Amino acid sequence: MATHRPQDTGFSPESAFQFTLDVLDAAEDLTAQRRPTTPKTLTPLLRARAPGRRPTLPQLQAALTQVTHWREQVLTRDLLAHRRQLLTLRARTEAELNRLSEDVAYLTVMVRETDAVLRTSWRAPDDAACAERSGPTAGSRPEA
Repeated sequence: MATHRPQDTGFSPESAFQFTLDVLDAAEDLTAQRRPTTPKTLTPLLRARAPGRRPTLPQLQAALTQVTHWREQVLTRDLLAHRRQLLTLRARTEAELNRLSEDVAYLTVMVRETDAVLRTSWRAPDDAACAERSGPTAGSRPEA
C-alpha cells in the first residue's frame, strides 16, 4: 500500500506526523460536536492543545489531506477506529488513576492522624514491667 506524502510543510517528519495526529483528534472533536472541519475551526483547537504552535494554512491543509486519506482507506480507517477506542480507554484509565490517587492521599492522611492519636497515648515500656508481663524467655528455665 502506498503512503500519501504531503508536500513539504516545514515540519520535521516526526513533527509533521504528530501535527497530523493533533489535526485528526481535533477533527474528531469537531465531528462529535457536529461542527465543520475546516482550517478556521481547527485552528483554535490546535492552539489550545499546543499553545506555542502556530500552524500555517499549508500545514493545516497538508494534515487535513492526510487525515482524509486515512479515512478513505479501509485498513487505516479501521486503525483510526481502533485508535479512538484506545484513546477512550486511556482517558477512562487516567480518570480512575486520578480517583485512586485521591483515595491514597485521603487514606494516608487518615493513617497519619490515627498514628498521631496513638502516639499521644503511647507510654515508654518499663523494662521490669515488660519482663513480668512477657513471662519466661526462650532461653530461660522456669524456676521450681
